[in-house]
Amino acid sequence: MEQQPGESSSGENDTVTENSDVSSENWFPSPEIYSPEISTEKWIELLKNPNIISDNYLQILKRLHDYGGEATCKELSNAYGESANYYNAGSSSLAKRIWKATNCPLLPDDKNENSKWWPILYRGRYAEKGRKGTYVWKLRPELAAALKYLFPAETKQPKQNYPQNQILYGPPGTGKTYSTVQHAISILEEKDVTAEPYDSLLRRYIQYKKEGRIASVTFHQSYSYEEFVEGIKPVIGTGETPSLAYIIENGTFKAFCDRAKADNVLEIPPHLLNSAPTIWKVSLYGAGESAVKTDCFENNRIRISFSEFDNSRKKILDAFMNKMKVGDIVLSLYSNKEIDGVGIITGPAEDLDDVEIYRRSRTVHWVATNIRVNILTYNNNKLLTTGTVYRLPSMTLETVKEIVTQLRTVSSKPHVFIIDEINRGNISKIFGELITLIEPTKRLGEREGTTVQLPYSKQEFGVPSNIYLIGTMNTADRSLALLDTALRRRFIFVEMLPEPDQLRDIIIEGINIADILKRMNERIEILYDRDHTLGHAYFMPLKDSPNLEHIAEIFSTKIIPLLQEYFYCDYEKIRLVLGDNQVNDTDPTAFIHRIRVDSQTLFGKFVEDMAEYRYVINKPAFLLPEAYQKIVNSEK
Repeated sequence: MEQQPGESSSGENDTVTENSDVSSENWFPSPEIYSPEISTEKWIELLKNPNIISDNYLQILKRLHDYGGEATCKELSNAYGESANYYNAGSSSLAKRIWKATNCPLLPDDKNENSKWWPILYRGRYAEKGRKGTYVWKLRPELAAALKYLFPAETKQPKQNYPQNQILYGPPGTGKTYSTVQHAISILEEKDVTAEPYDSLLRRYIQYKKEGRIASVTFHQSYSYEEFVEGIKPVIGTGETPSLAYIIENGTFKAFCDRAKADNVLEIPPHLLNSAPTIWKVSLYGAGESAVKTDCFENNRIRISFSEFDNSRKKILDAFMNKMKVGDIVLSLYSNKEIDGVGIITGPAEDLDDVEIYRRSRTVHWVATNIRVNILTYNNNKLLTTGTVYRLPSMTLETVKEIVTQLRTVSSKPHVFIIDEINRGNISKIFGELITLIEPTKRLGEREGTTVQLPYSKQEFGVPSNIYLIGTMNTADRSLALLDTALRRRFIFVEMLPEPDQLRDIIIEGINIADILKRMNERIEILYDRDHTLGHAYFMPLKDSPNLEHIAEIFSTKIIPLLQEYFYCDYEKIRLVLGDNQVNDTDPTAFIHRIRVDSQTLFGKFVEDMAEYRYVINKPAFLLPEAYQKIVNSEK
């Protein structure tokens, strides 16, 4: 029922077209165009009547109400289970019941069978880009008020939508690795956990890793496609004369995707197939979505409109009634490249008495519905047409099984894959063709779901929609501007900067750690850039051990070496960062002493172009509170 407003479905002989991808913020239909004229009081009465609204129908409305009053079918499916078609077809059927019970008005002048019904319950609009699903429903205000009256304690805010591809980037020590734990748990448990103790989160994080719902890798310059996706591995056999063999082995990411898919496996029931099933393509009221198709998916059947009196369609009718056998496979057309349903014929042709059009019918066991699968490569690169019924000679039972295998992505359980130091790897080399497949709209099960043939195994592979990618990136290693353009287009970036305020309560012998960090970073940003500032995480251990010796250890083993790396041992700039320029060259509080070079004494005569100064790290200064205080007190 995610039919666009005011858009009619294609007829059986219409040209195959893709659905419009245009978004609209306006809810349809507007109150000026249509209202079912059902008051809140009347809705309460209807909702209490089990003869009109069964438990299943009430469950659909209640779940939408609990979700926040508006959602796509896909979002409801992910949040509460059942297929998207469960909410789609169920809402249409419920609307018809309401109409029969109340004789309420219908949307005027709407020739589309589908959109004639759902406006009784909802108003709708296109889903914004990146949201799961095509069309958003919103409960009519009177219906929402009735549900709130009957279920006052159940209303809650919509679940937070987490980006499927994100990179946490910033200078070293800003807590990127720490934050990946928080982000991963928030995604897996579908709630904000940032206020929870880190120890508790870490225990759950480790448990999720054991369960296979979290995996992590670290990119480096030598990391390859073969390690990430798949590759050929040599294996030496055992025995008196060991032999060398080569096997194809899954990489870390592909193996993780396969585990995520396996959470909910779809398969073709072998007992329903005949000994040599033919693969048929059927058009259920043309391309795209329609009320006829919704009915077929809901009621386990396929329908066509031709009769024996239509001479021009006798071949189609003969194929549908006689040549199509019980145990054959049918694929429902969505576009000239895509199918949206896979089923098995389970009964002979019959005429329906409960419908006015498309009365020729056959019962079907639907293996999968409301899917979007591009079958061009499976169909020998031949485009589908809107012909009502015809064989697909290029396709076999094995190819259909392969398609169904790729549909093992309906797991509602999210999985998180973490890539540490993502900017240090050769992205084109590591991701290969997967750089396209990780786009949210190209994930398996989504509207534009895509697969590619892997180079070694020749398998069709796609990335499941329940995989979330989190990368970390140290901007001191590489600027965001230098990151692979293809990667930048497919990820959202969350900047993580130093947060001195997290150290505000750490004061040791008059040394305000937050103020020291803030002042050093202000100087580094001027002398270098903000990508090379110092993160607060370097000083977080002081919360547990707030003493001068600990500060000295942090400065001598972490801060000074990092500044030496940043400024290529340009000690004049390092002295500026530490405030050493504000005291005498060999002052006891200076971290780095500057000593004038006497080249005549050192080399026996004056040497031109000799460095004027040499620099010595003053280790005793690290244990002097005054040395740290001078970093902030620039007037000293």
